[in-house]
Formats: sequence, C-alpha cells, structure tokens
Amino acid sequence: MIVPNATGSRVPEQLITREFGRYNAGAYPSNRSRPLFDPPRGETLCRRFGWDPDPATPPGRKRSVAIEVYPHPAMVVLFALATVLPYKAKRGRTLDSLRVAFVSLLDHMEHVCDDPLQLTSSARWATIRSAVATAGRARRVT
Repeated sequence: MIVPNATGSRVPEQLITREFGRYNAGAYPSNRSRPLFDPPRGETLCRRFGWDPDPATPPGRKRSVAIEVYPHPAMVVLFALATVLPYKAKRGRTLDSLRVAFVSLLDHMEHVCDDPLQLTSSARWATIRSAVATAGRARRVT
C-alpha cells in the first residue's frame, strides 16, 4: 500500500520472495512505473475510507488501519503446503484443474478457519462452493 519507489521492488517483496520463492509464493514487485498502478490501489482505498496504512499504527475505536497481506505465502504457511495451489486462471490451466485447485483451497480454509469464521454454517460460503462447482468458464472459478 505504501509504494514510494518508481521502479523495482520494495524490501518486503524481496524478503518474501527470498523466503517463499521456493514454494512459488514470492511477491511481485510493486512500483509506480505503470500508470494503472500510480497511485497504488491500496493507497487510493486508504484515502477513500480513511484507513491508516502505517503498520506501526495500532488500531483503535476511532482509528481504522489497513495492512498489506501476501496471500500466497499465507496459504503455504497456514495450510502447510509444499507449493501454492494453482487456483488462479492462467494460460495452460484448464477449467477442471482450476476447479480442483479452488475446491482444495476451500477445503483447506474450512479445515483451518471454520471455527473462527463459521464458514460451513454460512449461506454465502455455500453459494461460493456452488459457484465453483458449477462454473462453466475458468474466469468464473477464480
């Protein structure tokens, strides 16, 4: 969310890639070289909603904070995976392979997160599962 560099990558991205690259969970470089990402989406959202993007800021009753999350490293650690699940639509991935990977992701989420999030009792969660199971196009799975 805080992207001061015009080109290259930030130190956190380099560190994440060093630690998680072997799991195919490295971070893409963030910079302001592409007009679509200048300003970065996270910065725009923070301004719009009044969120503080400084990771040193403690949240409070009258203070909303935003944190930057890297989902692929989180997936590897939370679900004890050897590599990232290939759930995103990319060249060479079939609808069936995406469905298998996404169902696996949902299964892992239920196993690890069901207690705090009550996923299996959520009507919205059931809708998500159904959408994955019945998607007719790869983009509808992801």
